[in-house]
Amino acid sequence: MGLLDSVTRWFRREAADVKASVDALEDRLDADLTRRERELDADPEERMRMIQEETASDDLLADVQAKIDGVQARADAEEELLPSADDVGAVDDDTRPD
Repeated sequence: MGLLDSVTRWFRREAADVKASVDALEDRLDADLTRRERELDADPEERMRMIQEETASDDLLADVQAKIDGVQARADAEEELLPSADDVGAVDDDTRPD
């Protein structure tokens, strides 16, 4: 009966994992539904405040994007300023020793 016990334990572990996932999904959906109900019930002033709070969180993403753009801009600038591999091996006739 060792194999049957092992299979039974495996199914119980999997069932517990599925239950935990379903519970987490249910909690997220319930929170989303509650938020949407609050938005629908809000008067215009409260709704404007909610919209402003949402855009404030978008500003955090804009800050991250700005940092990324800054890093990319720096990389582009360094690429323009530093000699490329083709330039390093090239020697002008004027700089060649006689």
